[in-house]
Amino acid sequence: MVLLNNSWDEILKEDFESASYRDLREFLKTEYFNHTVYPAMNDIYNALNLTP
Repeated sequence: MVLLNNSWDEILKEDFESASYRDLREFLKTEYFNHTVYPAMNDIYNALNLTP
């Protein structure tokens, strides 16, 4: 599960625990490994970290 350590954690908890999110995460891992993808993997949640 993703932890943002702000108010988004509770709002997105169900989504982050869903099967569809796990599938999306696996897809993104593959894409990041095989292609150039933006934003950088470590910046995916930057907007949520900056706007609690």
